[in-house]
Amino acid sequence: MTRPTPGSFEIRPAGEKGLLLDLPSQESVHRMTRWLLEGEHAELFDDVVPGGRTVLIMPRHRASDVTAVLQKLELSGEVESQEPNVLEIQISYTGPDLDEVCAQAGVGRAEFIEMHSAAEHTVAFFGFTPGFFYLSGVPDALKVPRRATPRLRIPAGSVAVANGYTVIYPGETPGGWNIIGHADCPPLWDLAHNPPNLVGVGDRIVFREQS
Repeated sequence: MTRPTPGSFEIRPAGEKGLLLDLPSQESVHRMTRWLLEGEHAELFDDVVPGGRTVLIMPRHRASDVTAVLQKLELSGEVESQEPNVLEIQISYTGPDLDEVCAQAGVGRAEFIEMHSAAEHTVAFFGFTPGFFYLSGVPDALKVPRRATPRLRIPAGSVAVANGYTVIYPGETPGGWNIIGHADCPPLWDLAHNPPNLVGVGDRIVFREQS
């Protein structure tokens, strides 16, 4: 267990009963989220939704109960949370958009694969569809925009990049990301598992090129 400081944060109302926390960094979002979900006060929340620099909290009963806990936390300046998990995933860098991404980035295939697989990828937040997590850590040199024309179907397990993030599609969906490969791993979103997400915010993903 670690006791990192979450940094200063602002509490704002969100909707009829929600609370929105503004935090100074994505790392502080991860620390706060893990503390909220793992800590002794977890029963106070119906939902905790991390974003890039925010955490949305939906109280189970009264918002004032949650506010009181957060105010005590702000005074103490410490949160206690589990260390993030590290998951290694084999990836075949054979996606249909890889050459176009390389051309935009001005690198060859081998250089792209080396840079992308050597980067430290962190689960930043979830969105778009259940199990769809955004991985920060794409090197600046490899940051490219979304495709001008989205695809109607992207196969489950596709690994794609856009706007500084990497994603792994949990199911077949439409999408406008650049497909660079395919992940060789069990599904990371499984309704038979509790919780269905097999990774959480702050967890680390290590990509290994599949030989």
